[in-house]
Amino acid sequence: MKQSPETIAPHSTGGSRLWPQGKCGWPRLAVLCASVWGAGPIAAATYCVDPTATTAGTGACWSAPFQRLESALAAAAASAGSDEIWLRSGTYVPAPPASGDRRAAHFALINGVAIYGGFAGNESQRSARNADAASNGTVLSGDVLGDDGANFGNRNDNLNTVVRMDTALATATLDGLSIRGGFAAALNSSNDAYGGGMSILNQSPRGLISHSVFSGNRVPEPGLTGGGALWVDGQGAEIVHTTFSENYDGATLQAIRMRDHGLVDI
Repeated sequence: MKQSPETIAPHSTGGSRLWPQGKCGWPRLAVLCASVWGAGPIAAATYCVDPTATTAGTGACWSAPFQRLESALAAAAASAGSDEIWLRSGTYVPAPPASGDRRAAHFALINGVAIYGGFAGNESQRSARNADAASNGTVLSGDVLGDDGANFGNRNDNLNTVVRMDTALATATLDGLSIRGGFAAALNSSNDAYGGGMSILNQSPRGLISHSVFSGNRVPEPGLTGGGALWVDGQGAEIVHTTFSENYDGATLQAIRMRDHGLVDI
């Protein structure tokens, strides 16, 4: 039976904590918390990405943007700074791996690097973008063929997990993005079997997910209970101003699932 939508209001001290037994499994969960709007600290470097660019640039913002998010992540990985990646509105699908299962591809976040969505492609200040993921059209997608249908139709070819925030990536940030189309159907004990939208493993300290939307992600098999939108194993992340909509796992209809000592602050 489909459960009713639920909203968790901000705690009076600025946030509430969900432990593994917490009530975090509704198909739609609007998370409202202390605002993180603002320009933020000066980044060591800023890379721009435009999926509509006709030629591959150096990422030196809108005059010569990268065409793919992976290119910006690679450039940021080579830098020791707290870099920022600005994404022009559009849909971003992880590139195929060099070998192996296409469905195992994902965006791997970089320690200390913040990814911001909602840019029109002419901004010089981050504050000038549309940070509302519900309307800015900046999507990280697991829909490889671009053919997803209603009621999770045409999902068998989708990626297992769209985004990974793993062990050493503690201070990564996602802001102003929609994450959708993950379909964690890997019938094995690997992390690909958990968290259709995103998996977070062994974070200390925690990363940040803000002003984002998780929708249409799923763990399809009844035997896999990894959280349709988000799987947390470890210190997890701080989640603010983020909506979870129509995400399921096959066993419990949970949007978020936390294993053992996993936790998130919302």
